[in-house]
Amino acid sequence: MDNTCSEKTEAIIETREGFHFPFAREGFFLIGIGLAGMVFGFFLKLYGFAGIFLLFTLFSLYFFRDPRRSLKLGPGIIISPADGKIIEVSRVREDNFLKAEVNWVVIFMSPLNVHVNRAPVTGRVFGKEKSGRSYLVASRPEAANRNVQVSLALRMENGRGVLMKQIVGAVARRIVCHPRVDDNLRQGERIGLIRFGSRVEIFLPDPVRIKVRPGDVVRGGETIIGEW
Repeated sequence: MDNTCSEKTEAIIETREGFHFPFAREGFFLIGIGLAGMVFGFFLKLYGFAGIFLLFTLFSLYFFRDPRRSLKLGPGIIISPADGKIIEVSRVREDNFLKAEVNWVVIFMSPLNVHVNRAPVTGRVFGKEKSGRSYLVASRPEAANRNVQVSLALRMENGRGVLMKQIVGAVARRIVCHPRVDDNLRQGERIGLIRFGSRVEIFLPDPVRIKVRPGDVVRGGETIIGEW
């Protein structure tokens, strides 16, 4: 690693997030439905009915959990945008936003992972696009091009572009991506989630040193994906 990269690595700041409600706001509606059904069932003494909604509520609370993280922040690093397992690290050509050969990192998120997604770098959103029609198993290679997905392109202060994709899986049917074009995002900021198992991809231009490999388990906001 060169001296420039070493200086940036030393500038990494680890910060503990302050108070945050432990569940993602995207799940409030489903959690509310579960609680209402459970109360309604107990009130009418329909205990089987209430039990079903109790299980639904517990599942929703588990799936939409949003724990605090010790964020690793810095202009010379790229943090993981999601929890999950690295299933691909390779070189690809990205012609839609970055228009260059870039480093491609794929994170598979199982239904058991925390599904909140975060901004991998600080930057301005210069592109956003929804595409795809299929709902293949997210770990399959062809899911990258065929599944329903949202692409979010960020431009950093130094001019580098970074592309992030949220891609649905066989069970996931809804992508939530709050940022809009021209929004400014902070590294580690929550940007949305994907419901019930999916994948997140990140495309990084040179020069970058990738710090993960297939099989690694990563945590959103805490694991360093790469360094410039």
